[in-house]
Amino acid sequence: MLKAKPILEESIAEVYLSSSPECLKVADFGCSSGPNTLLLIWEMTDTIHAASQGFNRKAPMFQVFLNDLPGNEFQYHFQVFAKFL
Repeated sequence: MLKAKPILEESIAEVYLSSSPECLKVADFGCSSGPNTLLLIWEMTDTIHAASQGFNRKAPMFQVFLNDLPGNEFQYHFQVFAKFL
């Protein structure tokens, strides 16, 4: 993730700035469990908020879709979600 972070940040900012959506929808179908699930989403929202402030634009709303496996504890995501806000 650390090596890919600058590339991801640049790509995310480029997509946001070129389309300026009112609502940005993100789907994570990786079925990860724990903080790893929210890490990429947090990085994405942080990058978009920084880009919107840097270009004096209104930040979009975010709609996030998560997928999980039956064996994973999906309730855990709700417990740690507040830490990422």
